[in-house]
Amino acid sequence: MAQADGAEKELQVEFIFTDPAEEDTPYVRSLLAGGSLCTATGADAAGLAATVANQVEVGTMIKADGALFGFLSAVSLQRHRADPSVGRLISLLGSDRVEDGPLRQRLAGLLAPSGGANVGLLLSERMVNTPVQLVPHAVESLHLDLGWAAANAEPAAERASLTFEWLVLLAHEELLAEGAEAVSLVRGGLPGGGQLLLMLLRPEALAAAVPAMRAVMCD
Repeated sequence: MAQADGAEKELQVEFIFTDPAEEDTPYVRSLLAGGSLCTATGADAAGLAATVANQVEVGTMIKADGALFGFLSAVSLQRHRADPSVGRLISLLGSDRVEDGPLRQRLAGLLAPSGGANVGLLLSERMVNTPVQLVPHAVESLHLDLGWAAANAEPAAERASLTFEWLVLLAHEELLAEGAEAVSLVRGGLPGGGQLLLMLLRPEALAAAVPAMRAVMCD
């Protein structure tokens, strides 16, 4: 920041991580609406934002001076499948927009209404000026949240819905691709012909990815 005498003054901003809260809903919605997931899939940002903000057991809000700069969460596709915003994404995961046929078939089995697995959808967006050094800490925080929720969330039905066997991520970044069990491109949807990556991973892959993220983003 420039001062009147021409000298430069460094602006210090303190970022904090908080649990989701209902009042975060409009800010999460704004980030989702401008992000790659909703742009590429047409998913309802308002519906997804309400789910993220009202799930206090799992999720990390990145804030500074009371403003939301980013978030990272995981919501159960099975539990919320009746929500139109989630149902649209489940339909996409089983469609031919997923280029890898074997992964598409695998997801169809995992996401079957009965007899499927508890799959969590990773949701993450951040403002462009959010320091990338915060990303590894947010991923680690989410992993800790998932462990806590699987052991402590109440009632028991809530605990079960947050005990994920698998995680699915739709993103234009490859941060977690190396630790994924399967990866596919998703056809169309992004401006300029860009494509999302679909990644299927185990929850423990989050913690395993943190050291490499820190090496790239924090050193």
